[in-house]
Amino acid sequence: RWQPREDEDPAAAAEAGRLDRSVREAFEMERTLARRKIPILITVWSLPGWARTPVAPRPPDSGGPGAGSTYHLRAEKWDAVCRSIGAYLDYARQHYGVEPRLFSFNETNIGYDVLQTPREHTEEIKRLGSFFAARGTPIR
Repeated sequence: RWQPREDEDPAAAAEAGRLDRSVREAFEMERTLARRKIPILITVWSLPGWARTPVAPRPPDSGGPGAGSTYHLRAEKWDAVCRSIGAYLDYARQHYGVEPRLFSFNETNIGYDVLQTPREHTEEIKRLGSFFAARGTPIR
């Protein structure tokens, strides 16, 4: 919900009053936690339509309940996804005083909603680690 359209700058949309209510509430919760000196973990729960593969049934051997659907991140969208994550982190810092310490994709082995193979997960760690390091972002 942070960046529903790939061709739109999410921070500019937020500045123009088009910040999704749930995203604003997440920023406000992050600010509350930061003020209480509670470490913050930023988690991607789902991907925008522009960054994901078509929806597929969740694999029965994924470790989850086996029902429902899932998708993968489209490999050619990694750079755009990294930029979107960076824009989110910048907005959180500049407008809410939030500096998260950790980052994750939620339950990648089960596929709620982003499923990753072991190879994709390894690639995600390398790519995002390099991205965060290049930005000077102290996230693990």
